[in-house]
Amino acid sequence: MQKQVVLVDGSGYLFRAFHALPPLTNPDGQPTGAVFGVMNMMRRLEQDYHDADIVVVFDPPGPTKRHTIFPEYKANRSAMPDDLKVQIEPLHRLIRAKGYPLCIEPGHEADDVIGTLANRYVQAGYSVVICTGDKDFAQLVCDDIVLLDTMRDRLLTTPAVKDKFGVRPDQIIDYLALVGDTADNIPGVMKVGPKTAVKWLSEYGDIDTLVTHSAQIKGKIGDYLREAIDQLPLYQKLVTIDQDLDLSFDWQILMREPEDIAVLKTSYQQLGFRTWLKDLSTDFQAKSIAFELIKTDAELKRFLSILSPDFPVGISVYYETALGDNAVNPMICAVVISQREQRAFFATRRLADHDEIIDVADALHSLYQVAKTHRLVMHDAKPFLRCLLAETLSIPPRLDDIAVMAYGAQGPSQLSMPGLVVNLLQKEMPERDVVLGKGAKRLSFSQMPVNVIATQLAIEADMIEAVWSHISQNVWQDDQVMAGLYRDLDGPLIAILAAMEMRGALLDIPLLAQQSARLATELLRLTAEAHELAGQEFNPASVKQLQTILFDQLGLPIVEKTPKGDPSTSEAALTFLAERFPLPKTILAIRSIAKLKSTYIDALPDLAVNDRVHCSFQQTVTATGRLSCQNPNLQNIPVRTEDGRGVRRAFIPPEGFKLVAFDYSQIELRIMAHISKDPVLTEAFLTGQDIHNSTASELFSMSPDEVGDAERRVAKVINFGLIYGMSAFGLSKQLGVDRAMAQAYIDRYFQRYPGVKDYMARIREQASRDGYVETALGRKIFLPDIKHNKANIRKAAERAAINAPMQGTAAELIKLAMLEVDAILAKYPGRAHLIIQVHDELLFEVESSLVDSLIPEINQAMTSVLQLDVPLIVNHKVGDNWGDMS
Repeated sequence: MQKQVVLVDGSGYLFRAFHALPPLTNPDGQPTGAVFGVMNMMRRLEQDYHDADIVVVFDPPGPTKRHTIFPEYKANRSAMPDDLKVQIEPLHRLIRAKGYPLCIEPGHEADDVIGTLANRYVQAGYSVVICTGDKDFAQLVCDDIVLLDTMRDRLLTTPAVKDKFGVRPDQIIDYLALVGDTADNIPGVMKVGPKTAVKWLSEYGDIDTLVTHSAQIKGKIGDYLREAIDQLPLYQKLVTIDQDLDLSFDWQILMREPEDIAVLKTSYQQLGFRTWLKDLSTDFQAKSIAFELIKTDAELKRFLSILSPDFPVGISVYYETALGDNAVNPMICAVVISQREQRAFFATRRLADHDEIIDVADALHSLYQVAKTHRLVMHDAKPFLRCLLAETLSIPPRLDDIAVMAYGAQGPSQLSMPGLVVNLLQKEMPERDVVLGKGAKRLSFSQMPVNVIATQLAIEADMIEAVWSHISQNVWQDDQVMAGLYRDLDGPLIAILAAMEMRGALLDIPLLAQQSARLATELLRLTAEAHELAGQEFNPASVKQLQTILFDQLGLPIVEKTPKGDPSTSEAALTFLAERFPLPKTILAIRSIAKLKSTYIDALPDLAVNDRVHCSFQQTVTATGRLSCQNPNLQNIPVRTEDGRGVRRAFIPPEGFKLVAFDYSQIELRIMAHISKDPVLTEAFLTGQDIHNSTASELFSMSPDEVGDAERRVAKVINFGLIYGMSAFGLSKQLGVDRAMAQAYIDRYFQRYPGVKDYMARIREQASRDGYVETALGRKIFLPDIKHNKANIRKAAERAAINAPMQGTAAELIKLAMLEVDAILAKYPGRAHLIIQVHDELLFEVESSLVDSLIPEINQAMTSVLQLDVPLIVNHKVGDNWGDMS
């Protein structure tokens, strides 16, 4: 079999990865996206060409021989961005650590080194794959040399070159000389593009013959050709890849070396490449982890009795999801308890080689007793807390969750166990999915060997202890604000969320069935309407069919294109078209109803246990601190539509109870007044004015009494839009006015509220300087794209900077309210429950006889949790379903 070598255009891929991929950074803010892109491509090459030699070639620093013969060569290129420059050395280090030969030839571009190596390898009997996206290499393609563009997944053989360029590989040099290369500042023949070059080379074969017959080329294009004749040899020389350099190294010894694991580990840690670090995680797996194998409840109690209350107790739990009608909580299968190198493992279900099990209830009661005097530390503690609640045990007063602790200090990134270990301890550990298998490949618990599962959990428990100590002793020492936020807000909230998840919300299942049937009928009607408008039957859910109908057959204008260049059928594109054409409007209606039906109406009964749906409320997902609702996400129910309110009508109270909802009124605008200190905005809230009415009177130069619904709507859009950093372009789309009018509205708004304008300018400057903004309580919200070199991404980060302090403060406000309300509900056990938190709203189940007396208590608590410069206003509604209260 013919030997194969892959020659990688390292410099070309570095530039392409930098411009094509999002601007990734490591935890310290160091750019890493280009390094990740190139190394990811190398990993793919390694898989696809595992039997081939792989050699990587980079350009040298400084000028090359082409600059000598043509000083203007690449003179139009701007200096290499600093964000790219700093990634070169880490990339070279990683390539060498992976064992790949890395070639840099002083004074010679990578193209010529690759050309020379390709020539030498072919002469030695190899087949050559050149991994590049540079069209110049097409001149080298032959029976033994092909080009591979991994970014486009395209292989260029001799026929493919002809298909792509219209000329043969041996004509590529002449083709490039004629058309020139703007990237390299090679002029070519003026006004000659690919079509003309292909036409000439097809007719005359090569440049020499073309020049001989140049007098036959008519018109201005012929004049341009004749004017360029003297320069064509230079252009040919500049685009010709040298295949016979006198290399300074011995190409015959370019073989892959063993990987330098130590360098790879250090580099992956520094760069934040967590997943790749996982692949190297052999230290812990190879290390023998000592643990005591607990077989009885008495042995467990004895082990727990020797634990010191002076140090945290790390607990790692393995769960499996229970099936059946009572599957509210996952089942605890095994636990490791760890404190300062003392570890105990026990199972509550049988393993492949271990039959001695402990009753879950007994184990939970034993752990609960320890929790009264010891600090328990876990990663993702809520499932464990729900298991305690299921045993009618209260929440331990000192139970910490290291993911929530770290979230306060670093935001939502790298909060998995391995991520925290790498980021905070600069160590690595195996992930469960690596050790135990993932998805269908993971063994059931009963098939696992005790040593495998116990060792994994022991490692995790050790690391939980270590991460807790690092955050407590190091991170919080440098940031007392974050320590206080966890102690007073984020930490106590964990128990409240666990109780909300445990309680769940009652559903009217028959009502959902009725809604499902009604919407199914409506979908049939809308689909028939779409078929009639299109003049034929088609599948509205098929993007390809929809593209054909809308753009090929009906000839509708193309609003935007997909990354592949196809006409887009996105919601934004169809919304624009729906203003002028009926079919896109019908398609949008179909999509809206189909999504509502599949996401909520049909899904909710399947998610319910005993007619109650148990959402998951996550506090470590968003950058701003807002809670995230999952499985199902109740935050996204479209309550402005009748069908969306219909979904909420399926949420009902149990018999003898009412639903009671409380929500903060215009909270982000009130926080804007507090943060910006704008005197007019503040005065409006202090005097109880209708803020939208007040703004409208200023914008339209009329008295508040003269403001109508239309003017108030405009003011409302502007009030809320500007706190999200909305531009004149965005406002014009929202209001349906031209940009000049939208800009005039904005100008008048800022004249009315100059403090808001000053705040926006200050926060942009501060965010750009520090890389983060802060809430009223001091929580840092990080903005990694605030200095991005692409203007649209940077502008989006600036808009986020304006709104994040308000959204983050609003999130803290609702959390503080939840803590205060929890203390109130504790006085009425079993009679009132907090069941849902969505945006600025809290929803309760309250015993009917308690409603009237509880409302003022909760209202007082929610309006006094945080002292702002303006009053907090809370609205409440009472009902027999959530939808009629919206």
